[in-house]
Amino acid sequence: MFLRMMLVAVLLLTCRNSASGEAPTVELTFASLEEMGQNAVSSAGPASEPAVIVLGSDQPSTTRVAVCESPGILNHQYVVRGRVKYEDVAGDGYLELLNDFGSNGEFFTRTLSATGPMSKLTGTSDWREFELPFDGNPGRKPRRLTLRVVLPGQGKVAIAQPLMVLSAGQAGDWWSIQQGGWVGGIGGMLLGIFGGLAGLSARRKRKHLAVSMCSTAIAFSLVSLIAGIAGLVMRQPFHVFYPLLLIGGIGAFAIGLNLRNLLQQIRSEELRKIQAADAV
Repeated sequence: MFLRMMLVAVLLLTCRNSASGEAPTVELTFASLEEMGQNAVSSAGPASEPAVIVLGSDQPSTTRVAVCESPGILNHQYVVRGRVKYEDVAGDGYLELLNDFGSNGEFFTRTLSATGPMSKLTGTSDWREFELPFDGNPGRKPRRLTLRVVLPGQGKVAIAQPLMVLSAGQAGDWWSIQQGGWVGGIGGMLLGIFGGLAGLSARRKRKHLAVSMCSTAIAFSLVSLIAGIAGLVMRQPFHVFYPLLLIGGIGAFAIGLNLRNLLQQIRSEELRKIQAADAV
C-alpha cells in the first residue's frame, strides 16, 4: 500500500511537470567584445549556437560576459542556466552571477562547488551544464543581472547556449532550491527513523518487525530512486533530482544490507530450532 501511494505521488509530479509547458525565461545578452576587453573573442558553440570565449592572462582577471537589464522577474527565487567549457584553467576559477537590487544592495552567486552544475572552473572540461541559483527576499526584484567569468590566471573559458533566468515558482520545476533542501532533510530523517526502529526491534528479538521496517524503508528508497531518475531524464534541475537520487541510493544500499543480515539471522535461528527439535 505504501509503495503504491509513493508511485502515485511520482506520477502526479510527472504530470504536473508535463502540464506546465515551457518555463518562462528571460535571456541574458552577451556583452560586446569591446566591453569584455582584449582577452575575449567570439566563437561558435555547440550546434552553431553563439558563444563567448574568455582568454585568461598571467594575472587574475574578471570579465563581464552577459547582462540583463530590468529582467522583470516575478519571483524572488530564480536560476541562470547555460553550458560552459574550459581549457587549462590554472587554479580555481568560477562563474559569478551579480544580482543588483539598487539601494537594497548587490548580491552574488558563484560556482565554487566541488561537483555538479555549480562546480568551479579548474583544469579542462568539455561542455557541461552550469547553474547559478539565487534566493532573495520576497517582494524585491533585481534591476540588473550580470554574469562574469573570474579566473585566477591562465585559462580559456567558453560559454554557450542562450543564458536564461527562470522564475523558480513558475518554471515547471517540481520544487524550488529551498524546498529541495527540505526534501533531502526530511527524506534522510525518515530513513534514519526507519533504520533506528528496525535496529531497536532487532535488538529486542522482534526480528520480523525489523524486517517489515526495513522493507518499508527499502520501498521508500526505491521510489525515491525512481523519481530521481525520472527527474534526471526529464531534465529537472540539480536541486530536484540530486536529493532523490542520494536518498534512494543510500537507503536502498545500506538498509538492503541490513535486511539481508536480518534474514540470515532469522534463517539461522529457525535452523537451530529445527535441529534442536530433531535432537529431542
